[in-house]
Amino acid sequence: MQGPSNPNNQLVLVQPLSLEPPKPQYGGDATDALFEELAKRVDKKLAAQARQGGQKHKKAEESSSDDEFHPPDPQHCNVQGPGFAGGHAGAPVKLVVHVKDERGKRIKEGGEEVTVRVQPPAGVGHVSAEVTDNNDGTYTAIYTPPIKGNYSLTVEVNGMSLAGSPFPVFFSSPLDPAQLAAEEAAERAAASTPTPLPP
Repeated sequence: MQGPSNPNNQLVLVQPLSLEPPKPQYGGDATDALFEELAKRVDKKLAAQARQGGQKHKKAEESSSDDEFHPPDPQHCNVQGPGFAGGHAGAPVKLVVHVKDERGKRIKEGGEEVTVRVQPPAGVGHVSAEVTDNNDGTYTAIYTPPIKGNYSLTVEVNGMSLAGSPFPVFFSSPLDPAQLAAEEAAERAAASTPTPLPP
């Protein structure tokens, strides 16, 4: 077999072609931006874990079935109750925030920073919500919408908004006090009436 022509009669080595794809080269603007974004995300998660403190981490490890700590993820948390679904203005309403981790599993202890902010209709002063940690991964918020109208609820866990927050909530006109008293009396009567046992 004769190689390529060589006027100086020097030995020329020919490298065989490789069938493997070339290895990726790292560096450049796009790769640097990707690494910076990943570093920011890791720093954000570490900061959230640091805010929760060592006790939170220890409790989570003790109660977790797979012995691995999973921090709360606001994108998986949810809210329920009349304070979230709407109702009649003029009376206290309650909503419950269920804190879950990135796997969508409910966190079974308290200690998170849960904030509920109520934005009332125009012309209404500040409406505050009182949040109570139930120490079981749920948080109860109570507030009183003063008038009929559209309200907006912002719900945050550890400073990060839940998916879909702020939530629109509508409250209708306040109930007539006589009607409210009649409904409460009917509820008390129903609760005190014994249920007959089947034969």
